[in-house]
Amino acid sequence: MNASHFSRLSCVWLIANLLALLAAPVAAQSPTPLPNPNLELLTNGIVSAIALQPDGGVVFGGYFTGVKGTPRENIARLLPDGTLDMDWNPSSNGRVHALAVDASGAVYAGGSFTSIGGQERNSIAKLSGSGSGAADVNWNPSANAAVLTLAVDASGALYAGGYFTSIDGQDRNNIAKLSGSGAVVASWNPSPNGDVSTLAVDVLGAVYVGGSFTSIGGQSRNRIAKLSGSGNGAANASWNPSANGYVSALAVIGNGAFVYVGGSFTSIGGQSRNRIAKLPGSGTGMADASWNPSANYPVRTLAIDANGAVYAGGDFTSIGGQSRSRIVKLLGAGSGAAYANWNPSVNGGVSVETLSVDAGGVVYAGGQFTNIDGQTRLSFAKITPAGSSDAAIDAEAAGCVYAIGIQPGGGVIVAGQFQKANSEPRANLLRLNVDGTLDQDWNPSANNHVRTLAVDASGAIYAGGWFTSIGGQTRNRIAKLSGSGNGTADASWNPSPNGDVSALAVDASGAVYVGGYFSTIGGQSRNHIAKLSGSGSGVADATWNPSANDYVYTVALDTSGAIYVGGSFSSIGGRSRSRIAKLSGSDIGSADANWDPSPNREVLTLAVDASGAVYVGGYFSSIGGQSRDHIAKLSGSGGGAADATWNPSANNYVYTLALDTSGVVYAGGLFTSIGSESRNRIAKLSGSGAGAVDASWNPSANGRFVNKLAAGAGGALYAGGDFTSIGGQRRYGIAAVPQVELDLIFSNNFELP
Repeated sequence: MNASHFSRLSCVWLIANLLALLAAPVAAQSPTPLPNPNLELLTNGIVSAIALQPDGGVVFGGYFTGVKGTPRENIARLLPDGTLDMDWNPSSNGRVHALAVDASGAVYAGGSFTSIGGQERNSIAKLSGSGSGAADVNWNPSANAAVLTLAVDASGALYAGGYFTSIDGQDRNNIAKLSGSGAVVASWNPSPNGDVSTLAVDVLGAVYVGGSFTSIGGQSRNRIAKLSGSGNGAANASWNPSANGYVSALAVIGNGAFVYVGGSFTSIGGQSRNRIAKLPGSGTGMADASWNPSANYPVRTLAIDANGAVYAGGDFTSIGGQSRSRIVKLLGAGSGAAYANWNPSVNGGVSVETLSVDAGGVVYAGGQFTNIDGQTRLSFAKITPAGSSDAAIDAEAAGCVYAIGIQPGGGVIVAGQFQKANSEPRANLLRLNVDGTLDQDWNPSANNHVRTLAVDASGAIYAGGWFTSIGGQTRNRIAKLSGSGNGTADASWNPSPNGDVSALAVDASGAVYVGGYFSTIGGQSRNHIAKLSGSGSGVADATWNPSANDYVYTVALDTSGAIYVGGSFSSIGGRSRSRIAKLSGSDIGSADANWDPSPNREVLTLAVDASGAVYVGGYFSSIGGQSRDHIAKLSGSGGGAADATWNPSANNYVYTLALDTSGVVYAGGLFTSIGSESRNRIAKLSGSGAGAVDASWNPSANGRFVNKLAAGAGGALYAGGDFTSIGGQRRYGIAAVPQVELDLIFSNNFELP
C-alpha cells in the first residue's frame, strides 16, 4: 500500500467514525471516543469462596465484574446444570471473601462490602439462595471490618471470623457466633488476639480455628485452636498443635476424627511439616507420624471428598512427592501421596484460593489463574472426577493496557494484562486493523503481562514484559514478533534477559534500546539498560554499556541520536544521575557531562519534541531546579533546566505522555486535576507557555488510571489503561479519541477523499 493510498484510507476511516459520532447523543464529556476500537478487554478476576447448595447449585464469590460475559459484581450462582443463574444477582460492592450455606439453601456471605443483595450490609449478609438472591431484610449483624471466613453448625448457628472488633453492636475480636436471627450469642466470646482466616465445625459442635493469633479462648494457642461451640467458647485445654506459621485452611472429617491443616508453617503438632498436616481431632493434636505431603509453597485451601481423599490448593509446585502446580489430590491416609493420574495443573496465575467437592467427586476450584488442564479458565474451574477441566465458567475482571504501538501502515498493537477481547481469546496482546476492529489472525498469545512495545520502520513488533512464552516460542521477557499474519516470534531473535523488561525504543538504524531490571541480556552482562541488534539473534552491542544501578522505566530518543532514560537509578553512564539521564547513543553510552535535572522521585515517562525539549512525567515534586508536581518540560541541552513558565502541576502521578506535530502534549495517569483544571486521568496541554489545559477537550476516563497514550493515524489518540468508560462511552481498557473537536475539523474545509 503506498503512502497516498494509506492517507486516503485513514481519512475515510476517520470521517466515517466522526459522522457516526455526530449522529450520537451529545455526552457530558467531550470529545466522545471513536466508535472503534470498542472491545471489552477482560482478564481473570479473583474467586475467594465457593459453597455448594442442597439443590446442586454452586455459589461463588470474590472480586470480579462478570461471568463469561454476563455482568456479575463479586458474587454469582451456577444452576444445578452448571449454567449461570441469570436471575440470582446480589451484586456486592466489595470483595466477597467467604460463603456458607445452611440446610435450607440460604447463603451467608462475608467480605469487605457495604452493599449486597439490594441492601446496605457491612461485611456480612444473609441472602436468599434462589430468586434474585436478595438480602434478608431483618438479618443484619453489621461487622466493622472484613469477614474472612464463615461456618454453619448443625443447629444453624453461624460462626464468623476475620479482622473485625465489633459485630451486631457487640465487642468481638475477630470471631463471633451468631444465632439464626443474626444476633451475637452473648456468652460465646473466645477473643483471639489476631485475625481468624479459617473455620471448620465438626458434627459434635467443636469449632476449629486458624489464623495469626497467639491467644484464644483463654489459652495461649499459636495460630490454631479447638474451641467449644457452646458456653463461652473456651479453648480445649489439651488440644494444642501450635503452628509456627500462618494457618489459612482447615478441613475436618465429619466426626472430628481428623483435621487437615494448610498454611505457611513448617512445624505443627510437634512435627516438622511443610505447609500441610493431618492432626487428630482429639488428644493433644499431635501430627500424624506418617502423613506428610510436604508442599514447597503455602497451602491456602483444603477439601475432603466422600471417599476421604484430600484436595489442596495454593501456591505450591511440588507436593505429595510429585510436581503439582497449585492443585493436588492426596491420599487421606498413609503418607498422603499425590494421586498419580489426577493432575489438572493450574498455570498462568498466582494461586488456588478455594476448593469445594460435590458428592459425585466434581471439584470446583477458584483463585487467580488463567489456565487449568491446558485450557483457558479464568479464576474459576469445574474439574471432573478424572481430573480434567470441564466447560469454561470464567470469572472475569476488566483488563489493563500497558502499551500501545502504532505501525507504519496504520495498524495498532495493544499490550497489557488481559485474556479476552470481547469473547475472542487474546492473551496480553492484540492487533487492531486500520479501521479499529480486531485483527482476527494476529494472536501471539503471551503467557504473562506485556509491559512495553516498540515498532520498527518495517512494522515488526518488539515486546517486553514478564512473559516466558510468546508467538509460539519460548522467549524470556523480550521478543520480536511479525507485525502481520498471526504474529509469530522471530525464530532467531532471542536476547533472553534474566529480569523484567519495562522500556523499549528503536532508532532509525534498527537498534533496539531496552530498559528494565535485568543484569544479563543479549549474551552480555548489562545492568538494567542495553542496546541490542534488531536483527540476527539480538546480541547486545559489545561497547554500549551505561550500566544503571537500579530500574530503568522509560527510554526516549531524540533526532540527534541522544538517549533519554528515566527510572529509579542514582548512577548511569559512568556518572551520578538521579532518576533521569541523557546518554550518548554511540560509544559506551556515556552520560552527558552537564545534563542533570535530578528529580526527587522516580521518572516514569519521557517524550521529546522536534525542537529537542524533553517532557517528563512521574512521581517527582521537583526537577530541573524547579518545584514541579509530576510533570515538567526540560531543556534538552545545557543542564536540563525546567522551563520556568511551563507548569501544569498534576495532583497525582503522570504515567504517560504523547506529543502531536502541532506542539500539543497529551498526559495520562492517576491524576484528577492538572493545570488547575479538573481532568480525570487524561488531559490535553499546550506544549508552550504555561502548559494550559485545553478547555474543551475533556474525555474523562472513569477507572483507576490511563497508562499509555499514542497518536495514531487520521487524528486519533489511542488511550490505554485500567478504565471502563471514556468520553461518556463504555470502553474497557482501550479507546481512540479524536485529537481535535468535531467543529474544528469541519470548519477547516476538511474534504472527503
